[in-house]
Amino acid sequence: MSTKMHNDSETVLPPSETAPQAKSLLVDVPVDSHNAALNLMIAFLSVAQKRGTFNMQESAKLWECINQFTGPQDPPPSQQIDKNAGSNTTS
Repeated sequence: MSTKMHNDSETVLPPSETAPQAKSLLVDVPVDSHNAALNLMIAFLSVAQKRGTFNMQESAKLWECINQFTGPQDPPPSQQIDKNAGSNTTS
């Protein structure tokens, strides 16, 4: 029985955060600002989540924490609920 191992330490940054022709390993990205450090921590947490490190509750709490820094994403207008649309009362 063989086990296939994934080397997620070779996870690359999205193209918007790297030079157009070069791919950078997360471990090779310089930590030269608070923002860079925070982005790297989020990226490494994402790698840990992909490896199955966290259970559902822990994952949800991490997502809540990440949203404190990245800002909550508003749902598309089609998914927003009109509070008055559901009431069938007449005056």
